[in-house]
Amino acid sequence: MSEPADPPHLWPFPLRWPLIETQEWRTDVLATKDAEQRIALRTMPRTRLTCVSILEARGLASAAELARGGVFSTWQLPLWHRATPLAAPVDAGDTEVLLNTGGLGFAVGDHAALATGASIAGCSVDIHEIAEVLEDRLVLTLPVSMTAPHASVMPVSKARMQGPVEILRRRQSLGTVTAKFLLAPQADQSATLTSLYPTYQGKNVLMDPAVLRQPLSEAVDNPVDYIDNGFGPIEIEALRSYAQRRSNITLVDRGPARWTSQAWLQSLRGRQNSFWLPSWGRELGLQVPLARGDTSGFFNPAQVSLDPDSLVGRHLMIELPGGALFREVLAASGDALSLQITLAAPGVAVPRDTPIHLMHHMRLDADRIEVMHTPNRMEMSLPLIEVPA
Repeated sequence: MSEPADPPHLWPFPLRWPLIETQEWRTDVLATKDAEQRIALRTMPRTRLTCVSILEARGLASAAELARGGVFSTWQLPLWHRATPLAAPVDAGDTEVLLNTGGLGFAVGDHAALATGASIAGCSVDIHEIAEVLEDRLVLTLPVSMTAPHASVMPVSKARMQGPVEILRRRQSLGTVTAKFLLAPQADQSATLTSLYPTYQGKNVLMDPAVLRQPLSEAVDNPVDYIDNGFGPIEIEALRSYAQRRSNITLVDRGPARWTSQAWLQSLRGRQNSFWLPSWGRELGLQVPLARGDTSGFFNPAQVSLDPDSLVGRHLMIELPGGALFREVLAASGDALSLQITLAAPGVAVPRDTPIHLMHHMRLDADRIEVMHTPNRMEMSLPLIEVPA
């Protein structure tokens, strides 16, 4: 993103919730019959924000004048979805702001915004360069110029406006302003990702339960090619040696967990990186408990028709109270009433009533993900597809 010589303009208007954030990667997927190769063409996403503000007459006039700079201007955009209310008042002359900075995206040399008095009349925004980021405070290069008993602090990003600013007047003194911004490249938050999920074979296991927002859609398919020469029977040729399962899940996070989930989303790099997703279907149950050194056991298919041959090479999650265990099925035999499964020793005793789920190796099925923010909640819907491990 090239920088013009003029100083950036400030877009100072408080937002109407929800705020829609779009993250977009580019990935080449090269598929063969037995596997696929995924090449990331864009390791960091392009992030777009759709900012909607409800303003009175003065705010509408101010927005219209600011919009005259248009797409050729660089903007300083306060990231309201990362705003943190301050517990302590801010006094003029302060050079430190007390808050928990973890995961909020502050960095030395970037800017932070102190905002107060958010209303339909606009708000007062004070922009400061960050000199130091500590765990419990921000150190600013210059003293604060305002006094505010109730202020919020948030990161500021450079941005370019995309498209026209839309102003919808509901009446003479009230209207809605909509502006779309493309943010400058952000720091890679996934580099500082802490252990949000357990890992298995070097990949995260998504343990968060999905939230039901609409009827869940799921499809299981074996891609084929129909060959019709126009004279004889139609031949069917398999394009993949494995089944492809597609599904959609919705994840909701609140509080500081929002930023950890966003860092995890960045770590996927769109369609490039994969992860494990438990089915939560309790497909298997133990007939007898497993001792810590057992390498095989007898299992009941829990009202699910499981072919022993199709189980070999698949992966299980053993849901223990002290933490989940993950094991690959090394061998399987039996019938519809009992399965003998060989796997690596669990290392702990596994009670008979322990839930056991199949796991699926998944990746995102889209490079464009929409994230919806409200003041203390983040929601994202992820299209997924199963791929070979």
